[in-house]
Amino acid sequence: MKKLVAILMVLLLVLTSTAMAEMVSRSDTQSYTITINNSAEGYTYAAYQIFKGDLNGKVLSNIEWGDNVTPSVTLNGVTYTDAAALSAVLNDGNVDALAAAVNLTTAKAESTFVAAEGKYVIDNLPAGYYLVKNTVVPEGGAHTKFIVCVVANAAASPKTDSTTHMKKVNENVKAATAPNTGAYGSNYNDVADYSIGDEVPFAIYSKVPDMSHFATYTMVFEDDMSDGLTFIPGSLKVSVGGTEISKDAYTVVNGSSDADDFTLTITDLKKVASATTGAAIRIDFKAELNKSAKIGLPGNPNKSRLSFSNNPNVSTSTTTTPWDEVVVFTYELDVTKLDGSTQKPLADAEFVFYRNVGGAPEYVITDASGVVTGWTAAQVNATTFTTGESGLIKIVGLDDGSYYLRETKAPKGYNTLKADIECVVKATTKNDQNYAGSAPDTALTALKLNVGGATVDSDKNYGVVKTDVLNYIGATLPETGGIGTTLFYLLGGAMVAISALVLIIRRRAQADQE
Repeated sequence: MKKLVAILMVLLLVLTSTAMAEMVSRSDTQSYTITINNSAEGYTYAAYQIFKGDLNGKVLSNIEWGDNVTPSVTLNGVTYTDAAALSAVLNDGNVDALAAAVNLTTAKAESTFVAAEGKYVIDNLPAGYYLVKNTVVPEGGAHTKFIVCVVANAAASPKTDSTTHMKKVNENVKAATAPNTGAYGSNYNDVADYSIGDEVPFAIYSKVPDMSHFATYTMVFEDDMSDGLTFIPGSLKVSVGGTEISKDAYTVVNGSSDADDFTLTITDLKKVASATTGAAIRIDFKAELNKSAKIGLPGNPNKSRLSFSNNPNVSTSTTTTPWDEVVVFTYELDVTKLDGSTQKPLADAEFVFYRNVGGAPEYVITDASGVVTGWTAAQVNATTFTTGESGLIKIVGLDDGSYYLRETKAPKGYNTLKADIECVVKATTKNDQNYAGSAPDTALTALKLNVGGATVDSDKNYGVVKTDVLNYIGATLPETGGIGTTLFYLLGGAMVAISALVLIIRRRAQADQE
């Protein structure tokens, strides 16, 4: 009997202890936190409880569906009605399929950002399995989703790095003056000016991000040109880490509404051998400044943006950077031929117009309206500008710089100019790599013309610089068969002789009186 009683007491003690432990487990109302280590502001994370259960130490047992979660989930073709069975196959690889399958209208806990500690905290969470995902991501940031089993305070360090993107244009006259000039290349800047017909070099820059968590990594570069720019497809090349990559590594598609817009897609950057983390990505191409180019403000913009993979769990998930815009300006020179005495406009004066390139002249060629179409080394092939009744000629689409006007024929009765006239177009543009692209008048701040040492301010809005060229009537010549200048010489000689004779007579008279 004593032994039997002892055995019964031991059994009673065990059963009581187990029941008490289960009661403690089921009555455990302790809450926990998920800390997300991300020092960048602007994100918001939310935690969705997928499963709940009984916490024994750090083991979650008796798995059940979370509150308000649909108790039937199809995942990778398999339908689960048993929460415990589904929890056994969960991993970060199928987190997105789970997020799509589970009703995420369930109660969720939002994060708060602790700026002083550089982290986000989601608190007051009971034990369970949670799907954590972004509800807000700053522009250019990276989304993230992951599953975490909360049986104590938990922490995670998701991917948050953003991918850089910049657009630049080569300024062929004025050097860029801001930092990073060396990284972009000689004279690459946000603002440039060119002549119509010139090929303008552009470049797009990015960097290879950390792709270690991705199975594939996609980059899509969109480029949008204004009407004044014509894309030159054969000029395009892509380099990664300083090495030009094969054309098989990317595709280029022109825009549906504008053939000068294009989209360049690198389907999988991980397949590019030189794509190491931090390596520079550079896309170079050219566009012609065409006859549709706007003169002066607002200029001729070219902008681009980048879409890139931002979720290692979903190959199709991307985020897009803001547009980055550069601008190209061009100008017009108006020349008016005037009578130097009366300021009356003169017709029938003829000019050629040229610039010096490498010490040799290049003469302009224009269409009938004065729009530049090209340049030639031979004056005989140059456009001859002839003034009309208004005395005006126009050269439309000029770069900042020095030019020369040569009069090849003066109006009838006027002297032809013996020296060429230097015309210096001076445009003050923003060359500090900080043009935001939203206010063109901050990119072009002044426009002037210098002729013969005198500088005249011009209206940058219209982009037109103006100067007058004066001609004077030539000396009056005698008609054929006239007496010419001979009579004047004879009369002059006679007057000198008479004066000398009078002087001699006076001196002799004075001598006789003495």
